[in-house]
Amino acid sequence: DLPISQSPGGPFRTLGSWFPDAATAFQPPGPSEEEKALEEARARVEAEARERARAEAEAQARAQAEAAAQREREAAEEAARQAEERARVEAEERARAEKKARAKAAEKAARAAAAQREKAAAERNEQSAQLKMMLGLGAAMGGSGGGDGLVIGGLSAPEPVAAEQPPAPQPAPAP
Repeated sequence: DLPISQSPGGPFRTLGSWFPDAATAFQPPGPSEEEKALEEARARVEAEARERARAEAEAQARAQAEAAAQREREAAEEAARQAEERARVEAEERARAEKKARAKAAEKAARAAAAQREKAAAERNEQSAQLKMMLGLGAAMGGSGGGDGLVIGGLSAPEPVAAEQPPAPQPAPAP
């Protein structure tokens, strides 16, 4: 047990009175209560700062996720609107094409019907002309189709024309 003192001329005491455990006698002293309190306060501040930073990071991540989700919803809605618009336009185009096709078909049918009517009329006229020729009325009618003569099947024939005879001799005047 060596006598020790903190000042060269100051009271000397034995090492054992200052340090009950000789193994810790020459090791640096631990932090004082004040230093421990400061270190704990500093650790608390740092922990709070880390917690705030983590909370802010989480809040920012949530905000970014919500913004991304909102953008995705808006993009999906826009895509749906565009798809709906395309479908509407396609439906209108199909309706126009169908209407045009129906109009074209109706026009074609009308032309075919008109052509059929014209053909039927031409056939009736030809049959009528053939009948007239068979009955010998075509040349006599002179193509006029009218007259006061005989009517056959809705066709009229002219009155028979009397052959020209030479003038009958007239009786001589009596003397």
